[in-house]
Amino acid sequence: MLRVYFVVVAWACMTSADPGADPRADRNPQPTKVVLGQSTPEEDSKTGPSRPGCGASEKYCLINSDYPLDKVNAIIDRYYNNVLHLYNDLYRFPPHDIMYHDNRTHGYRHGGHFVCESAVQYVRPGWAQNIRGEWVAVINTDKYPQSVRVESCKYQGKRCEFLPPCYKSKCVQRNTYVKLLSVDPYRPEYKPTVDVFEIPSACSCFVEDFIYY
Repeated sequence: MLRVYFVVVAWACMTSADPGADPRADRNPQPTKVVLGQSTPEEDSKTGPSRPGCGASEKYCLINSDYPLDKVNAIIDRYYNNVLHLYNDLYRFPPHDIMYHDNRTHGYRHGGHFVCESAVQYVRPGWAQNIRGEWVAVINTDKYPQSVRVESCKYQGKRCEFLPPCYKSKCVQRNTYVKLLSVDPYRPEYKPTVDVFEIPSACSCFVEDFIYY
């Protein structure tokens, strides 16, 4: 009987290095690391920074040197009728009239004390982070001023005043949502819009494990 044997031989192939290649070159380059909340130089040149320098810890920033006034004014001029219509609908009463009414009707603040004290002020934001997490420029010019009432806890996390010591309490910052007319200064083709922002609005006393009898 004729027997035929097939022998399979495996050869291991080694790829030799290119003699002309730079031995210091990284053959497996790591991707560029992008920090969340920051932008790359390429993004900055096209759309601007993902957030202003003042937005590291707050959701809004007051008008300062970072505010792109020239870009905002250019967009206002481009969409003049649109801005005028939105602003008049949003502010039936001028902001300074609202501030005057607030100061006149809340004089009781000076006749006693709150369980959780707060600081009240009116501010004019320049940049703000909307509820989608996007940083936009709030329209805040001499012709179109916008102010928001901010009420912040003076002693956030501290025990509430005037409560019996048997209650475990603390002062908690409360927020509300306000509408402001805003633009994207790095996308002038986008029309101005009324956006929604989260703003500190009150300081409340929170009592843990409270039981009604």
